[in-house]
Amino acid sequence: RQAKSTSDLTDFEFVNSLSQVVYETDMTGRLIFLNQPGLDLIGLTPADLTLGVTVLDLTAPEDRNRLQESLTHLREKTLSGNEYTGLTRDGRRFQYRAYSNPIFKNGEAVGIRGMLFDVTESKRAISELKQVNEYLRVMLETAPVAIFDLDREGRIGRLWNRGAERILGWKAEEVYGKVLPT
Repeated sequence: RQAKSTSDLTDFEFVNSLSQVVYETDMTGRLIFLNQPGLDLIGLTPADLTLGVTVLDLTAPEDRNRLQESLTHLREKTLSGNEYTGLTRDGRRFQYRAYSNPIFKNGEAVGIRGMLFDVTESKRAISELKQVNEYLRVMLETAPVAIFDLDREGRIGRLWNRGAERILGWKAEEVYGKVLPT
């Protein structure tokens, strides 16, 4: 048994106070409810939901078939962590991860309830990190000087660049994990 909340928030107010997008659809994917963060993200109003907007309408064309397939499978199970490209009302694209559950009434799936997490910025940050890592890898590998790393015991670690091979005369595979040759 749960303790009663000391808050005066209703369920509706609570769902709207979340920073994540909370939604409900019917089994065709027509949006029935979208909390305020969802409305803000996509650029819709509550009145727009009465016009029959579907989750497919708000999904990039290249992801619609995959989303439709997921909606079909939701009749039987929960889906966790599927990623799609969403579309805002003004056409801006964003990346999101969806966690969805079927809503059952009298043993029959009648709708879908879930949460969306906007992962656009984290995807962008990962992409930038990959670019920076690749740039640094190329710079280290092609530097005209010997660059290598040693662990605390003086063994060659994971880095032994072409400059080290040229200047010191050993190939990387000959020195990895060994004490620096003298």
